[in-house]
Order: sequence, then structure tokens, then C-alpha cells
Amino acid sequence: MAKQEYWCLLADAIPESTVVSDNPILTSPVEFVMARRKGDLIVLGRWDDTNNVGHVSALGIVTDVKRLAIHVDWRTVSVPLEPEPRGRQNWRKEFFCFSDRPAERYQLARHFAEHFPTPSPKPIA
Repeated sequence: MAKQEYWCLLADAIPESTVVSDNPILTSPVEFVMARRKGDLIVLGRWDDTNNVGHVSALGIVTDVKRLAIHVDWRTVSVPLEPEPRGRQNWRKEFFCFSDRPAERYQLARHFAEHFPTPSPKPIA
């Protein structure tokens, strides 16, 4: 079984309505969308330069993939993440994959398990 990857997508890269919508389909950033697979885990965050903290506002699971669109099942959360100095540079990108050690330190598996106790796939219409 392949190891689970956790992807961070900066909230500024997508319309806010995408997360709170009844039909949350992502079509951009295109490079991010085209590389996603069903079951991928997404952390939606915003970087706070003043306090050197990433603020996570939602967790999502990709439930369906179409050619240039992904359907994401989102859960609203409020989780601060404090990266080490070398990890802060990632938060300036539109998206990035968390390395294993930070994912473990942030307990991302636990956060996803708490907010997604059972899968709820919703295909793209």
C-alpha cells in the first residue's frame, strides 16, 4: 500500500466559495488539480508571516477526479501549524506536499481521522 501524502493548498489560490459550496469542485490551480487522485488529502491553509504560523481552515479528501476538475469533501477546522524555519518557505507556494516528519509532528493523520470518521464520496455530476 502506498504511503499517504498530505497536500497543503493555500486558501488564496482558490475561491472561498469552493469550500463552503454544496458542490465543491476545484478547477485550479491547474497543476495541482491535474496531479490529484481520488483519496488524496488536502490541508487548506493560510500563512501568517507575522507569527510564522500556518492557519489551517479546512481539511479535504478528493472524492472524484475528472479531466480538469476534482471534487473535494471539505471539513471546516481551525488548526495552527508551526513549521520549523526550513519548512516556512513552502507556505509561500500555492501548494506543496508535506514531508513525512512534519506530517507526523502536526498529527495530520489524527486530524483527518477525527473529521472524516467514515468516507462520504460524492461524484462530480
